[in-house]
Amino acid sequence: MLPNSTHTPDETITVLVLDDDPHLRALLVYQVKKTGFKTVEADTVKAALHILETQAINLVLTDVMLPDGNGVELTRMIKTAYPLIEVIAITSEGRISDGVQAIKNGAFDYLEKGSDNHRLPPLLAGAAEKHRLQSQLKQLDEKVDDLNTEANRKDLIAENAKQLEKASLILKALQSPLRQRILHLMFTRGHVTVTEVYTEMDIDQPIASQHLAILKNAGLVESSREGKSVQYSANYTGIEKIVAVVQQLMPKE
Repeated sequence: MLPNSTHTPDETITVLVLDDDPHLRALLVYQVKKTGFKTVEADTVKAALHILETQAINLVLTDVMLPDGNGVELTRMIKTAYPLIEVIAITSEGRISDGVQAIKNGAFDYLEKGSDNHRLPPLLAGAAEKHRLQSQLKQLDEKVDDLNTEANRKDLIAENAKQLEKASLILKALQSPLRQRILHLMFTRGHVTVTEVYTEMDIDQPIASQHLAILKNAGLVESSREGKSVQYSANYTGIEKIVAVVQQLMPKE
């Protein structure tokens, strides 16, 4: 399910709030801190890029219209240079096309300025959870590579073959951009049906079912029946267990 927006403070997540309007920026900072995250502020693209180069940022909340650039293009730049950072774009009222383009450029989602601020806390929570998950999977990928290249740990790898096989399934499942988009849909909505997946992704139903089965087999997704429909949601717990197993296999520093 989508993480609850009213959670305890999590200062491991830092959000860069980018807006040239000081009053709106102050309001956004207040809302982000109320959600439980740390904040860093910027009022130009140039200042934001400098912060990204010098500080550890996890999420970016950016206005689309900026004095020295465009938040839609900035989203593309951020996702190219810092793929683990999640971006939420803020569009002007009635400029939904900017939000759609921001998502195509890699944004987690977008907000329409002044009309759906109530969506900000759950969006921040969902983006933070996706960031954590992607960071864990990146570490997992590196650890699996390390284990497979250490000749003196062959016996240990053999003893834990099932766990490592599961970890490999996760990594292979996430290599598909389409399956990444399906997971993204689950992060933003909490749970989805097969119908919602093939409608949103504009694919045939058998293909949607096949990709959901791959994600479920890898332990990334779990399902439950509600009436006549089957609901699919992200399985955070299963992923964390796999990460923990691989961490236990690594030498202690």
